[in-house]
Amino acid sequence: MTHPRDRVYRFETAAQWGAGAGVGLVLREEAGGVARLDVPGAPVAERLPGTTDADARALLARDPAGRLIWLRRDGGVFVDDDGRAIRLARIPPGLAGSATRLIWGQRFGWVLAEGQIVRIDTATGQRLGVFAQDGWQPEGIAADTCDGLLIVERRDEERRLRRLRSDGVSHPETVELPAKGRILVGKSATDGRLRLVRIDPGDDEGWTLIVVDLAKRAFVPHEKEAKPKPDPEGPVALRDGGAVALKDAEDGGIFEAGPGHVGPVLKPLWNEGACKIGHITDLQSDGDCLVASTETGLWRICDSHEASSARRVAWLSPVLRSPLGERSGWQRADLTVVAPEGAEITIAACGFTGAPHARATRQDVMSTELKVFEDAGWDATPISRHYGRGGSSVCRHYLGEIGAEFLLLRVTVEVPACAGPASLGALRVLYPDRSLIEHLPAIYRDGARSERQMRRALAGFQAVVDDIDDKITAATDRVDPATADPLWSRFLLHWLGHGDLSRLPFEKRRALLADLPGAMQMRGTRAGLERVMESLAPGAFAIEDGAEGPADWLLPAADDPAGGRLGRDTRLPKVRRHPWTLGCTAPLGTGRLGRDCGVVSGTLCSATITVRLFGSAKLKEELSPFTAAIARNFAPANTRVRCDFTAHDPRPGLGLGPAVGEITLGPDDSRALGAWTLPDAGTRSARPDEPARLDQANLNGNLVLE
Repeated sequence: MTHPRDRVYRFETAAQWGAGAGVGLVLREEAGGVARLDVPGAPVAERLPGTTDADARALLARDPAGRLIWLRRDGGVFVDDDGRAIRLARIPPGLAGSATRLIWGQRFGWVLAEGQIVRIDTATGQRLGVFAQDGWQPEGIAADTCDGLLIVERRDEERRLRRLRSDGVSHPETVELPAKGRILVGKSATDGRLRLVRIDPGDDEGWTLIVVDLAKRAFVPHEKEAKPKPDPEGPVALRDGGAVALKDAEDGGIFEAGPGHVGPVLKPLWNEGACKIGHITDLQSDGDCLVASTETGLWRICDSHEASSARRVAWLSPVLRSPLGERSGWQRADLTVVAPEGAEITIAACGFTGAPHARATRQDVMSTELKVFEDAGWDATPISRHYGRGGSSVCRHYLGEIGAEFLLLRVTVEVPACAGPASLGALRVLYPDRSLIEHLPAIYRDGARSERQMRRALAGFQAVVDDIDDKITAATDRVDPATADPLWSRFLLHWLGHGDLSRLPFEKRRALLADLPGAMQMRGTRAGLERVMESLAPGAFAIEDGAEGPADWLLPAADDPAGGRLGRDTRLPKVRRHPWTLGCTAPLGTGRLGRDCGVVSGTLCSATITVRLFGSAKLKEELSPFTAAIARNFAPANTRVRCDFTAHDPRPGLGLGPAVGEITLGPDDSRALGAWTLPDAGTRSARPDEPARLDQANLNGNLVLE
């Protein structure tokens, strides 16, 4: 969460939020590994379009394309196609009536029924054999890659996870699992991990979330906080961020559980009233919603903030530590929150001199849900209250008067009824680089009330000084390709003359910035252009050099102190009667090259470099501003550059030339763009000792005589 030089604890990812403890919050993972804590609304249930009462108690699954599949008890297998129920196949009614789990693949499906694992043909529904091993009792099955199967099975006091290929052959290696208790199995493995829930009434925890790493053939149990949690029972649906959705055994509601996180129990209702949808028999995720199979049919369950009642949620941080030394205490906490108008956000903190005391207090607070919301024990510490603005805002809580080494932070959010969505986006807890109070006489640091008053008085100055120091320290990071933020990376590329690449994804902008120093050293060559294009469109480009021979030599104008750029402030020889030879004199004309010079098209623009990009219209939109920069920064001035965008690569297996790093520039480099080779002066071995060469100090690889 932090680095000692950063002096900040960050809570932005699922693992970081999971280090704390939430009450009434739901963890949602976004793109890029970022996560947030959402305040859930009221779960509104509406019947799945195209379904009827005949779909009651159906088994739910997903096919490899991500479509919702369900198996009716009469044997019909249906797929949801934009609100229409289309029948795919029909399996024997006897098998469908006793089935407890359905897995649907590309060619084969699997059904768990009465202790047997039956493989079926997805096109016809025909049975293709039974694959349970003698002596082992299957407890659950999950989808594996390539129509394979993951089987959790038990024999006496043993429990294991076995992998079964689509052809019915078992993998020789298995994963040993805890034998005690009952196991609930997720329907598929995501990111090479399978989620299980082990329920053991004899265990103090009651139940445990287990994540099985299939590559390492090992499992990791994730313990919960000490406070009471709902009792789960099947079925299991996978959610974002590695969480699972479970049914509560007590009242039939639904809750989510993930590593270090257990959400609130939600009771699904119709969106027209308080009529219950019935007992849930199966669950399947559907984007941000869930599809539930009940005694009355199939229902899509989604959050509705317009129908929700007043909600109160909380989040408690892990024990944080500010290392002692030249500093002591804390600086501030910055909470990014999205809250509707009328919502109230409260931030409270408490300092501790020892870690055991802090951990004991945290465990006591989490022992019951009511204690989390009580302000008792937090009164002697600073408490700040903030209010929702109808959008995203930063709530700043100053911690300057806390001089203790350890810290607990609590965030509570109260949302009124029928209000909009609310969420905790990010939290940063900072401790100072230096403490101003440490430079005062010891009498001001006696631990009494006067010290708190002095720390409170110095808190504002401390925050200003640290902000100035942080901005100065971070100045170099803003222009470093490895640490530049999205705004600055766009500005830097534009400032360096590579066009407005704001539409280019941030990761590609960062890769281009990091690769530019090396690519610019190779400018004017095919290898240099290939290197920069590999950063922008890896494997989706081809470079064609249309030059037939070496370009004529051009010399800078004498009155141009900068030496001039080839093709602009240069002079063209009057007559080229014989091949040039180093050491000879070439007569120059008096006129400069320009648009009205007819000789240019005949002598300089015969070379054309074509850069073909293979991709979608989105790639064209991203890279179009960069095409002008190719001619300006990476191609010699005596060439024309043409960029073509095509949807697909018409030449599979197209070779892109030597890999980056295999080309070393030298005076005889024949890979220069525009066929910019040296004119022959006899044999290669007879060339003079001081030939013309690519001068890397001039723009565009200008040719000079040395």
